[in-house]
Amino acid sequence: MRLEEFKDMKEGLAYLNQQGYSHNFQYSPQGWLCAETQEVFAPEEVQVDAYHRFQQFRGAHSVAVLYAVQTKNGLKGFIIDNCSTYDNAQFGEFLVRMKLNQIQPGSPKPTDQ
Repeated sequence: MRLEEFKDMKEGLAYLNQQGYSHNFQYSPQGWLCAETQEVFAPEEVQVDAYHRFQQFRGAHSVAVLYAVQTKNGLKGFIIDNCSTYDNAQFGEFLVRMKLNQIQPGSPKPTDQ
């Protein structure tokens, strides 16, 4: 998976969709909520397959990270982190827990940066 080839997040999302990463995962107080199925997953149940940081220059400079993720039951989708000050600190905590789970010995490593 080569997300770093894309300069625009919309292109990255279209590519992920073509690769089967079609579910939108959003923060909920209980975990990552799949918008399409309404299933909720603990951060440790979500694997990061790839990620890429996009810099946007529309008005104010902003950065967003697009994560290609997969759940333990096989749902493939994405999480978008707009890298702003989190309205809810738990969103950032979920990202950290998800990433830390990936770097434990024996865990598969993300392929893109």
